[in-house]
Amino acid sequence: MKVFLIISFLIIGTAKIFAQTGGESVYTFLQLPVCGNSAAMGGAVVSGGNLGANHLFGNAAMIDTLHDRYASLNYADYIADINFGTAAYCAKIDSLWSVAGGVQFMSYGSFDYADEAGVLGGTFTAKDHAIYVAGIRQITKRLRASVTLKTIFSHLETYKSWGMAFDLGLAYNIEEQGIVIGATVRNLGWQCRPYTGGHREPLPLDIQLGASKMLLHAPLRFSLTCTNLQSRLDSSFMTNVADHLVFGVELFPKSVVSAKAGFNVLRHNDLSVSGATPFAGFSIGADVRLRRFAVQYSRVCYGAAASINMFTAELFLREFR
Repeated sequence: MKVFLIISFLIIGTAKIFAQTGGESVYTFLQLPVCGNSAAMGGAVVSGGNLGANHLFGNAAMIDTLHDRYASLNYADYIADINFGTAAYCAKIDSLWSVAGGVQFMSYGSFDYADEAGVLGGTFTAKDHAIYVAGIRQITKRLRASVTLKTIFSHLETYKSWGMAFDLGLAYNIEEQGIVIGATVRNLGWQCRPYTGGHREPLPLDIQLGASKMLLHAPLRFSLTCTNLQSRLDSSFMTNVADHLVFGVELFPKSVVSAKAGFNVLRHNDLSVSGATPFAGFSIGADVRLRRFAVQYSRVCYGAAASINMFTAELFLREFR
């Protein structure tokens, strides 16, 4: 417990140094959900969800030594012509250490050059990438901690930028009660090379705290995640508590086939339009897990104009012998 408190204070102290408000950061693609199960449960899961190697992109401390030689591929046909996806792999080193690595990409499609008179002059592209490497340590029987390093690249027409960041994660498992508590500080870092001149912009810091509870006598697991907790430094936090909440539920979470649903309050409030669909911020999905592989699907409603589909395939390589 002493170690848990020490790491918690370090995370909170570091977060105060880098705290910022939304809408003022670069590399915002780092905030997107990265796999079917995560997207189905509201887009932010730090304490459950059967994400496997994909925990690397949220809270890597959720990866334990049971996640040995797991590989995952994710793809989403996003809004308009935007595509994004990830690839991840994790493996155990010994009874205490695990490692994970992965890549994340986002392609914004092709755009037309045009001058002030509207005369076309060719096309250009825009894309972002990030490379992840993580180390996970079992500190006590219940507690794990992780550090994730990532290098971020962005290429928007002729403008290029790159940055370095790291995530800190904790996972505390009370297995006999079906409770998991997770916490993470994401995207602590710097824009090493700005797009123009010497003006460096902040990264999208996100402090998240969540818990999941598996019912002991029913095939249900509930999760609650609080996001963007650095906003507590802003007086508006107390009047907008709900905007920080993401709810998730899993039916038959330990079965071959499971169903998931989520609700992201901030997404609902930001994208709901009067008289249009009331389902903005809601998401659903399914997960089929066999001995050697698993597939996931999710559908996320972003409002009346757009819903996205995400697909995930996992391979459990330790089963191929």
